[in-house]
Amino acid sequence: MKPNTNESSRLRSSTLRRPGISSGPTLALAALMLAGLVSPSCKLGADGTPRRGRRAPAISVALPGRLAMRGAAADSNDADAGQDARPDGGRGSGGAADPAIDQCLTNNGGCDPLVSCTMTASGRRCGPCPEGYSGSGETGCVDIDECLTDNGGCDPRVACENTSGGRRCGPPRRGYSNRGVREIADVDECLTNNGGCDPLVACTNTPDGRRCGPCPAGYAGGGETGCVDVDECLTNNGGCDPLVACANTDGGRTCGPCPAGYAGGGETGCANVDECQVDHGGCDPQVVCENTPGGRLCGSCPAGFYGSGETGCADIDECRIDNGGCDPRDMCVNMPGGLRCVTPPEVEPTQIVDGVDECSLGIASCGAGSTCADDSVGYHCECEDGFAPTADRACAAAAGPDCHSLVGRVAGLAGAAAVTLGSDGYLSSLPVGADGAFAFFGVPPGAHFLKLEATGHESELARTIVVPDDAAACARSIVVPDMQARPLEQGDFCFHWEEDVSRSGYQVSAWVNEPARIAFLGEPVDSPDLMAADALRRDFQILLSDEELAWTQEHAYRLHQTMKTIPQLVEGPSKWVLTSEHLPDDIIIDHEENLVVISQDAFVYAAPRLVLLDGLRGTFYSKRLHHAATMFVTHEGESLDAVERILGQRFGVTTVIGDYRALTDEHADRFQEFHPDELLDIIDMFEEMPAGYRVVPGLSYLVRRKDGQPHPLYPGAPAVAWPTRHVESYIEFMDTAFLSNLDHMHRLIIHEKSHFLWSRLFTEELKQAWIEVGQWYQNPDDPSGWSTRSTTEFVSAYAHLVNPDEDMAESLSYFILDPGALQSRSLPKYEFIRDRIMHGDRYVQTVREDLTFQVLNLYPDYAYPGKIRRVDVCVEGEPEADKTVTVEIELHTMEGVLDGASNAFLRLSSEANTHTDMYLSPANERGSVLRGAKRLSRYSKAGLWFTDQIVVVDSVGNQRLEGVDDFGWRMYVNNPLEDLTPPRYVPGSIAIQRSDDVLVQGGIDHDIQRVRVTWAVEEDVSMGSGNPSYATLINPSAGIYRMESYGSFDAATSTATVDFLIKEFNASGDYEVSYISMADEALNSSGQRFSDAPEDEPAPTVTIVTPNPDATGPELELNDIDVSAAPTRPDAPNGETLVQIDYRARDDASGLGVVGYLLLDPQGLSHGQYHYHRNFYTEFFDGDPTAWEDYEIDVVLPVGSAPGTWGLQLMELSDKAGNRTSYDFTEIIHFEVAE
Repeated sequence: MKPNTNESSRLRSSTLRRPGISSGPTLALAALMLAGLVSPSCKLGADGTPRRGRRAPAISVALPGRLAMRGAAADSNDADAGQDARPDGGRGSGGAADPAIDQCLTNNGGCDPLVSCTMTASGRRCGPCPEGYSGSGETGCVDIDECLTDNGGCDPRVACENTSGGRRCGPPRRGYSNRGVREIADVDECLTNNGGCDPLVACTNTPDGRRCGPCPAGYAGGGETGCVDVDECLTNNGGCDPLVACANTDGGRTCGPCPAGYAGGGETGCANVDECQVDHGGCDPQVVCENTPGGRLCGSCPAGFYGSGETGCADIDECRIDNGGCDPRDMCVNMPGGLRCVTPPEVEPTQIVDGVDECSLGIASCGAGSTCADDSVGYHCECEDGFAPTADRACAAAAGPDCHSLVGRVAGLAGAAAVTLGSDGYLSSLPVGADGAFAFFGVPPGAHFLKLEATGHESELARTIVVPDDAAACARSIVVPDMQARPLEQGDFCFHWEEDVSRSGYQVSAWVNEPARIAFLGEPVDSPDLMAADALRRDFQILLSDEELAWTQEHAYRLHQTMKTIPQLVEGPSKWVLTSEHLPDDIIIDHEENLVVISQDAFVYAAPRLVLLDGLRGTFYSKRLHHAATMFVTHEGESLDAVERILGQRFGVTTVIGDYRALTDEHADRFQEFHPDELLDIIDMFEEMPAGYRVVPGLSYLVRRKDGQPHPLYPGAPAVAWPTRHVESYIEFMDTAFLSNLDHMHRLIIHEKSHFLWSRLFTEELKQAWIEVGQWYQNPDDPSGWSTRSTTEFVSAYAHLVNPDEDMAESLSYFILDPGALQSRSLPKYEFIRDRIMHGDRYVQTVREDLTFQVLNLYPDYAYPGKIRRVDVCVEGEPEADKTVTVEIELHTMEGVLDGASNAFLRLSSEANTHTDMYLSPANERGSVLRGAKRLSRYSKAGLWFTDQIVVVDSVGNQRLEGVDDFGWRMYVNNPLEDLTPPRYVPGSIAIQRSDDVLVQGGIDHDIQRVRVTWAVEEDVSMGSGNPSYATLINPSAGIYRMESYGSFDAATSTATVDFLIKEFNASGDYEVSYISMADEALNSSGQRFSDAPEDEPAPTVTIVTPNPDATGPELELNDIDVSAAPTRPDAPNGETLVQIDYRARDDASGLGVVGYLLLDPQGLSHGQYHYHRNFYTEFFDGDPTAWEDYEIDVVLPVGSAPGTWGLQLMELSDKAGNRTSYDFTEIIHFEVAE
């Protein structure tokens, strides 16, 4: 997945605010209210102090101990303030004052405090009110609000603030200066430092300030914040042709010149020059001139010619040797590229020569399943059990595509030789018999090369043999005219190589005076005398041994070519043995003995070959041999130096992180190194991507989170790509990425890298075109911000759920690894990726041929389930009781069309981001109505609940994906007791302890160790029912994956408890708690990480010692798997098929446990199953775990299953110690279109 560009927008606030409650006045204000000085309804300032109201009484401070208020008595004891006060304490109504008494000394003589009090002969006299006040000193002075008139004389554009006895004009707005009370002049900020704008933009003065213009073309940012030069070369090579160099310049870029072999310019585009249009490119007229990027390629001379297309082809006179292979009674006539056997009229042409022993010569065409017997008229075939005669003197098995046999003889041999028969999808080599005879069986139809390899001989060029696509032709073998070999003279050494129809070319080598015997760890090794074998020994110290199968030039050449593509430091000599056996990962490596055994399965598609695919000319190859060789170079991923060399030089990435905090904003202890097999999977998947996408701008680092810990922002994500977080950014993987099945894990790796293609390489025009293909549109009502109008053309539910970027990443991963699924689900998307992104290149997925089977169906179900036409949602239960949520949907169906459904899935989410999953099952026979029910706690979030996707699936895997705008939805939960607070881990309460225990199985006591993890929980309402506690336990020293377990909660002690059962086969070491989580009844949850990071608590540990640790996964006998199938209704097959899979397995210690497998259908869809054998559920293996045991899987495919060729795609075997072994029986073939 890729996070939202605005990372914080994906997080919902956990802060809750109770409705109807607002903050009250501050304490300072409360004190004033209690003193009676401020009305409770006065306005508050930003700091909580009273704002001055227009008519609020002014407050002034008098001497200590007394308060003075304008217009009111200043002393509470002066009850009649404002009247005359006598010296004797009496009060009168006025009159003359006693001149001997200075009345002004007391209370300012009763005058307003703002005026002067003057004693006169007639008494005291109050002065006039000062400026800015009205009234009189006698009756009281009242402040005049000058701001009420003409804005107090201030400029209209500023605020007028009334003050005691005057007013204050506010400061001028930005962009103005004071030139007096009545005038504010505009300031031209642009005159100084360009107004603070970037020097590259224009500064425009405005009445309120200034405005910065936009950055010029070629710069990002804004004139206000600064313009930064855009490196146009980082995106789509700056618009330059991909073949030229793009050089960034200030505000632009320059494109380099087109390379040799191209016309045009880097700016306008480089067009490949077709050299073949002029004089056939200089190639021989009889060969194909193939235009290539920047040049041309001359094809091989056709059959019947020798030489090369580059230097010229000359006709071979086949008639000079052995009458050209014609019947001795016929006349051989040489013709350009071949010959013609002319039969006299009285002689009937035949391939069988009477009077000789055809069986001993190897030219009899009985084939497999029969015995050749010579007779007076030639020979006949005696058929074995299981075979039947198909024509005169021929036996064959049931007709099929690979039923052909090919026989022939080599004439003129004076020593050992081998013949190789090969094509784009077939490669087989075998030694020539002492009499020169050879025979190939089970040859598929098509064009093949037949090549003789005979050291010390001059032999002919490779021949082209066409095997007909006709089952009836299997009745007789294809007889090849004798191949000729001529011994070379002894003594001198000569070597000749020439291009032919095989990939490795034609080689003639004289005998070496002394046979090549190479000392290998003190033991002599007979190495084949081949050119490519010499190159392997010279370049990589690889010594080829013929001790099992003889290495041919073709095999050695393909291995050498593959090794050259892998960055490496050659460590020392190693002996390689070729075998016909199926091997795990095609290779077995003994590092102590420096011995490598490699299966010939890895070589079939190793060398790119020119083919026609759907009328297109291109090269066809796979990376299978590369994957096997990578295991050797990296010591099965254990050599980090070797791994880093490949990752850095081949893909531009590294797993070595210098500063985790700078890269991820987290402490390094939250991360760890990758497991070795994880690194191999990443290298293999990066290698499967097209060469142009191996190094992607911005992808510089791969990081691995600590085992057992989820991502802090995206807890459910197995991996997260950050294509725009840094200039040199990263992908991070959780352990769950590698705990899923092999098929999903491989797609995930390509999925995450594809996010960098979307963000760093794809143009906006290409993205918009993809959006239109997927019918995407922005939708604020969808949680992801995007919705689509399409409900079917998505390769997965996740691709439909989020946005166009995730849709592209999912589709790209399927295009490469499971192209049939994308092609059957969405042909427009398949073609878009093929044509717009892969430039015509494509991939083909194959299954090991002997693991395929046929499904017959006269009535296949390719129809999607119908669209949703009705949704009913019912929430039942009293307000303070638990609720039952029932959802029923009805689909559109049409009579006679299988568009009902077998199940549906949806996720219910609340506004508090709590959620629960719900499954719907058919409520009627037709599957047009589906219904499901779910209990919802009384403490769950009240209010509206929603779902943003309903996935509807039928029994054969067709699915419809309905989004928020495809159906109506409303669900309201009336829960006044809602609980919105998640349970909380009590810091410092985690504890771990070990104890001895006994587990009884089948009446037998087994000693085990129990590891108990406990911690205290704060929960304000009620924890979830069942097992609401969860913990992961890891053993970093053993290099194994997490153990995980759910546990209970004791409400009386507020304690969560999770137990782990450690059996004798589990690894020894220091186990530590990596992560815990807990969930309450309202579906609120929280977690706690444990590590040495300062933001986490230290991990509690316990030491475990076990007597019989098992660190190796189970073993599957790859050469003893049998797959068969039969329709349940053979007279009217409807797709329902009984499939039987027989296999053998064993373990080295703990015994076989869980077994899972995938079946691949002709539509490219995978169907997962488990094999519930007798030890599937047991804690301990019943029987001898180390002995090979036969197992049988019986599974019935549903009615409507797709007709055609199915295959066993994958098997995964786990043992009782948790070790897992995966076996992938598919091969990904690349097809690159020739330019």
